[in-house]
Amino acid sequence: MKDESAIRLTWCPPTGEGFIVSPTLAELEVALLRRGAEFWHEGSGDGGLYFDVADEAIAELKLMFAEPDRFCVLHTDCATGVEVAAFHSTASSGTIGVRSGGNDWHLPRHYFVDRLTAWRAVRDFCLDGRCSVDMSWVPFDPPDFNS
Repeated sequence: MKDESAIRLTWCPPTGEGFIVSPTLAELEVALLRRGAEFWHEGSGDGGLYFDVADEAIAELKLMFAEPDRFCVLHTDCATGVEVAAFHSTASSGTIGVRSGGNDWHLPRHYFVDRLTAWRAVRDFCLDGRCSVDMSWVPFDPPDFNS
């Protein structure tokens, strides 16, 4: 049985300033609700939260910002490798360009949610590393870099 007291949440902002262990909800709220392209498009172009228990990776939450105020939120279950995206609507057509890990991606528009929805995903992830039950999630289909 894992020692639940050994929970560690780590934030890696897109700026490449290094990892922040045990970020406060207030710090994350500012990043999600108030910071714009000058913050989110710097460095790698994405931010990530990592949820570990007893030094074992449990889940990751990746955030990619698209102007003017949308986020692609990806959740990865580290045990299974299953990756899901917060889901807006299948009625949305077209793609949105973002940067992730320094690479340019074009993702379906329905993978992007508003700031408040992204914030709810982050806030809930910080509790237990799980996907927020207050929103819809769909399997993530990563872009094909070979085409």
